[in-house]
Order: sequence, then C-alpha cells, then structure tokens
Amino acid sequence: MKLDSSHTQYLFKKYLESRNYSGITVTKYLRIVRDFFYYLEDETLKEDLREVTGADILIYQEKIASERKGEAKRYAPTSIKGIIFTLRHLFRYLYRGELILANPFDRLMIRINTVNKIRPCIDEEEIATFLDSIERSEEHTSELQSHSFISYAVFCLKKKRKQTKKKKNYLYINT
Repeated sequence: MKLDSSHTQYLFKKYLESRNYSGITVTKYLRIVRDFFYYLEDETLKEDLREVTGADILIYQEKIASERKGEAKRYAPTSIKGIIFTLRHLFRYLYRGELILANPFDRLMIRINTVNKIRPCIDEEEIATFLDSIERSEEHTSELQSHSFISYAVFCLKKKRKQTKKKKNYLYINT
C-alpha cells in the first residue's frame, strides 16, 4: 500500500475526526499535509511518505522559514511551529498505526527561534498624572473602565511588579 497524498489525507482525516477534532482544525491540518506533499513531489520527487527522512523534514522547515511572498516572510515562527507540530502528529499517527516502519521525527531536534517582543508602556509619571486628572465618581467608573487607554494604563501599573525591566525611564513589559 502506497502512502500517497490522497490516501494519507483520507486516513489522517478519519483519524482526526475520530478524535473529535473540530472541522476547522481538520481542514487546517489537511492543508498543511497537502502542502508538505506538494513540497515532497516537487523538490524531492518522493510520492510516498514511507520514503521521508528526518533530513527531508529539516529541509522543509528551512524552506518554509525562508520562503518569501512579496517583501514579507510567508510564515511567522509560530506558524512554522504549528506546521511542524502537525507533521509530527501525522507521522506519529502513521507510526503508531504501523503504516510506516520508522518515524522521521524520532531523534530529530527542531528549534524554531521566536523573538520575544518588548512592548513599551506609558511612562509611570504620565500614567499617574492622567489617572489623577480623572474625576472619581461612581457614575463615571463603569464608563471610564471601558476606555482602552485607562485599561492599558491600569494594566501597565498592575504588571509593574511582574516581569518588568527598566530602560531609559520607560516601563517595558515582556509579552
């Protein structure tokens, strides 16, 4: 039995549905598997998943990480992680179901670098000045809480004591 694109997608879809994955997740996973098969057929001339090696997975990961669509990268690091997770899930299913003899993800270490964004907050003095200028009354409290600027200021003040760094008199929060 050959594990070609259509047969593999059919088996994987039945498996995901039996595990009660949502329709959206099933569609997403099958699109990822389909794209991986396109890569296999075009770049490696492989049409059977039993021929896939760990090297094929690493090359594919590098390809999608560096592929460009216009001026911007096509996939963000979190998207690449999702793609690799899905492929790992597929090969684990195939291996456990004894449809392949070896899982190409065994002993394969994939690192995807993500950048922690540092989001600048409003200066502490500016927050204090702004909050002090607000008239405090119970009838205005609920209305004021809906304003995003106040919510953001309160968020910054609450997070001040957690995971903060001081740089150039501004408060930065790791997100």
